[in-house]
Order: sequence, then structure tokens, then C-alpha cells
Amino acid sequence: MRILKSIYLTTWFFALLIGVAVVFVLAFLYPFLFVIAQLCLAGFVGLVLVETLLLFLNKTPFKGKRIVMNPLSLGDDNKIRIVVTNHFKFPVRAVIYDNPPHQLQLRDLHFTFLIMPNDAKEVTYDVHPTERGVFKFGKVNVFSSVLVHLVQRKVELNLEEDVAVHPSILQMKKMELKVFAQTANTGIKKIRRLG
Repeated sequence: MRILKSIYLTTWFFALLIGVAVVFVLAFLYPFLFVIAQLCLAGFVGLVLVETLLLFLNKTPFKGKRIVMNPLSLGDDNKIRIVVTNHFKFPVRAVIYDNPPHQLQLRDLHFTFLIMPNDAKEVTYDVHPTERGVFKFGKVNVFSSVLVHLVQRKVELNLEEDVAVHPSILQMKKMELKVFAQTANTGIKKIRRLG
């Protein structure tokens, strides 16, 4: 049951299935196409089974880590890096979905690339926090597919962490320099002593 929860069918799966169905419909008009339609169906089912077996050969196909500066700077761009390592013995197309904190309002954050065997890929994106507090980064989901990409396997990388957001040191230093520059131009007001 756990294996079924991690299998996802792609749009290519449904496109090829519709193609096979069209050949079967055409076989009603032209009976010689019925054998071809059966061969197409057998090839389609065989391809789906081969892809599924290849995707589930490895128990832990991916390792990953998220690199986040802790604490994040409020009002500045902060880099988030995710490194994913492929432990399959063959190249895999991977789609990485990150779950950033809800305060950042990043809804559809995903990256697609081809990752070679025992190779690591790094993806980077910027976040710009606008409020203070603790930000909770969620799991990273990796959807992998091989060959014709009819079937995808979902792997969850448990990279959950809480990151604090503090006022920016850079912004505070800029403001301090602005205040210092204003006082240097106007001077310090001298008060005369009585007496």
C-alpha cells in the first residue's frame, strides 16, 4: 500500500493510453488494426511495468540537505540552497518541490533537471522575509522518472527545520551611517552654560 501512495502517473501516461484507445477504435473500422492495437497495449503495459520496477529498485534513491542561513535577515534577500544526491545506477529526471514557510507566499516552487548516477545537483532560490518570527521549512518532495517518463515515484526528504528571522544587520548599519552622515552635516548643537 505504501508503494501505491508514492506512484504518480504523468500526462505522457494518459496521452499514450489515449493513443492506444484510438487505435482500438480504428480497429472497428479496419479489422487488421486489431492485432496492432493489442501489440500497442502490450507494449504500453510492459513499458509502465519496467519503469515502475526501475524506480523501486533502490530503497533510498535520494539524499538531500537544505542549506539556510540561520537567522534569516528581515528585509534582505536570503539564499536557500537544496542539494540532492542521486543513488540510482542510471540517470533520472527529477522534479524537486520545496515547501517553504507560508509567510513567504511561495506556492509553486519547483525545479526540474536530469541527474546522473551518484551525482549531486544543487538548486538555489532567494527569499525575502517581511516579518519577524520563526519560519518553518517543510519537507522536500522529489518526483523521479526514467525512460519515457510515464510513471513518477515520489520521495519525501525529511528536511524540516525552524529558522528565526531577525532584523537585518546590514539594514541597521545602513541606517546608522545615514544618521551619522546627517549629524556630521548639521553639526552638534552647542548649548551655552548659564552663569
